[in-house]
Amino acid sequence: MFNRRAQIGETMTWIVATVIIVVVLGMTIFIASASFGNDKKPDIQEVSKTDIIASKSLFSFVLTKDSSGEIIYEQLKEDKNLNNFSGDLAERIFNDFYGEEYNQIWVGSTDEFGFGKENIYLGKKPSITLEGKDSTLHIPGAFESVNIDEKRSTELVLLRRIK
Repeated sequence: MFNRRAQIGETMTWIVATVIIVVVLGMTIFIASASFGNDKKPDIQEVSKTDIIASKSLFSFVLTKDSSGEIIYEQLKEDKNLNNFSGDLAERIFNDFYGEEYNQIWVGSTDEFGFGKENIYLGKKPSITLEGKDSTLHIPGAFESVNIDEKRSTELVLLRRIK
């Protein structure tokens, strides 16, 4: 019976602290919604999403060793393009795993300006294009690049078709 005042004081402290926390959270939500809540419509580049698993597959690809123990990264430094082992492996990995989801798949070497070298395994480097009357639009599903040297890189480009 003597501790009733202490219980009321402690309860009031917690109620005031809770109200202060709710007010601070409310202010941060309001500030965040005011600063990020613009009504601008995103363009195609903002709509594109990245397939994290597919893009990280490129790193695993370039770190794969052939039967002689040489890493594909080192082969790309020497050959400047995909060779039999790396081309077949790229075709199997990327076409087999991602071929149903993406209609254009390319892995290959690019020069310092980003122009891709055609290879016999995955063809020419695709680009975002408009095709035909129905204006089918290709947007990137994944794009990843591994630098080989200061002028060359190996890129993965996955494009999906949207209407």
